[in-house]
Amino acid sequence: MTAFPPTLLAGQRFAVLGLGRNGEASVRALAAMGAEVVAWDDSDTARAAVGALPIGARIAPIADLATVDALVLSPGIPHRGERAHGVAAAAVAAGLPVLSDAEILFRAVRAAGSRARFAAITGTNGKSTTTVLLAHLLERAGFPVAAGGNLGPAALSLPLLPDNGVYVLEMSSYMLERLDQFHADVACLLNLTPDHLDRHGDMAGYAAAKAHIFDHQGPDDLALVGLGDAACDTIAATLAARGVPVLR
Repeated sequence: MTAFPPTLLAGQRFAVLGLGRNGEASVRALAAMGAEVVAWDDSDTARAAVGALPIGARIAPIADLATVDALVLSPGIPHRGERAHGVAAAAVAAGLPVLSDAEILFRAVRAAGSRARFAAITGTNGKSTTTVLLAHLLERAGFPVAAGGNLGPAALSLPLLPDNGVYVLEMSSYMLERLDQFHADVACLLNLTPDHLDRHGDMAGYAAAKAHIFDHQGPDDLALVGLGDAACDTIAATLAARGVPVLR
């Protein structure tokens, strides 16, 4: 395990909206990899709590999205619907990528040349326990492991792992709906019961957000899908039709 190269993202520009646990970690990690970062939080308290930032990062209102390559949005801030934050809605309207920190982590790992694998875990219930258990088992088996995401350390606070390493990420629906290139070698959907419907609109929207955990999976990957609910049944059938190996 090591730090990411300091020039890995040189020449790239990011806006980070939200300076909680995920947002602050994103700002520091992006700047440490050589990117230019403008960050903002509507809360005076949140902005004051950040403290000194590394070279290349500054706190300022996000006023000109045309000057950035992507908006990194903290999980709790909506980017669609009536409750969408104004900056996020403007990014969507302009076709600017709106990404989660897990997406940036995946891109950085691959840009650094590491072939470390990604194990992603989601579900309405049980995902934290499953994440901790899987990370523990992998560590005991001798693999370099970094675990975090929705649980524990923010995704972009995790170190660069070698080729035989495994990132074990707990992923919420909020994180999953902002993926683009992220590819999980192993993805697990434990269960689906109604949750966060104020954010996703209805159960179909919630299930669709969760299903993003399987994006880009193919015959060489593994999907684990829980039993016992119709939404999981539908997702499992869709994956099998795509040729993704599915265990239930």
